[in-house]
Amino acid sequence: MKKLCTAFGVLAFQLSSASAFAQVATVYSGDNGSGTAVQLYSQGTYAMDSGCGPVLGLGASNVLGFRPRFIQLADGYQAKLQGWHGNPGDTHCAGPSYSQVPITCTNSKNLYDAGCISSWVYDNVGGAVIIEKVPTPQTDSSVLATVYSGDNFSGKAVAIRSLGAYAMDSACGPALGLGASNVLGFRPRSILLAGGRQVKLQGWHGNPGDTHCAGPSYSLVPSTCVNSKNLYDAGCMSGWVYDNVGGAVLVE
Repeated sequence: MKKLCTAFGVLAFQLSSASAFAQVATVYSGDNGSGTAVQLYSQGTYAMDSGCGPVLGLGASNVLGFRPRFIQLADGYQAKLQGWHGNPGDTHCAGPSYSQVPITCTNSKNLYDAGCISSWVYDNVGGAVIIEKVPTPQTDSSVLATVYSGDNFSGKAVAIRSLGAYAMDSACGPALGLGASNVLGFRPRSILLAGGRQVKLQGWHGNPGDTHCAGPSYSLVPSTCVNSKNLYDAGCMSGWVYDNVGGAVLVE
C-alpha cells in the first residue's frame, strides 16, 4: 500500500507543480494503460523501486515506486530501463546496462510483450526508467541517423547507432529476419544523417523479384534530401516508390 500511495503522491505533485509544461510521458503500473498512472513533464531518471531513489540521488518527485508495464511517450522522446542486466558493474538500482524500449512497444504494447523488453530483464530490473529526447547525429556523435515519421523532423523518432537494415513495416521485421531493435514501425518522411553515411529505401519498386518487404530493388536517397528536406519532396524519392515501399531503411 505504501508504494501505491507514493505513486499517487508523485502524480499529485507533478500535476500541481508542472501543469504549465508539456507532458513527455505517462507510465502505468498495469497492462494496456491501466493501474497507477504517473505523468512526467520533463526528461530524466525516475526510480522504479522506492529504495533506488536515494541510491540514485533522486528526490521524491522522481520516484515512481513501481515497475511500469505500459508507457505512453510524446513524439520525439524515447525510454530506457536501467538496472540489473547481469553485466559487470550492474546493481539492482543502477550500473552501465540499460534496455532501450523499442518505439513499437510504447503507446500500444506492454513492455514485457514478445519483441519488447527481455522477460529476464523485465522481471529483474528494479532501477529506473530514463526518459530522454531522441538524439541526433548533431547532438550525439555515436548516432548515424535519426529517422522521423513526420515532415521536417517531426513526429515519432528513432536514433540509429549501427549500420544495417531497419524495417518500416512491423510485419517486414520477421520477413527480413530483423529483431525488435531493428523495426521502426513507420515509413520515414524526414531523416537526419551523419557525415559520410548514406541511406536507401528497400522494398517494392515493381521490378522482378520485388516484394512488399524486400527484393533486389532499392532507391538511394539523394544527399540533398537528408538533413534539410522531406523524402517525398520534388527531386527526392519517386512518389510511387514512397507511397508503396514498406520494406526497410538501409543505413550504410
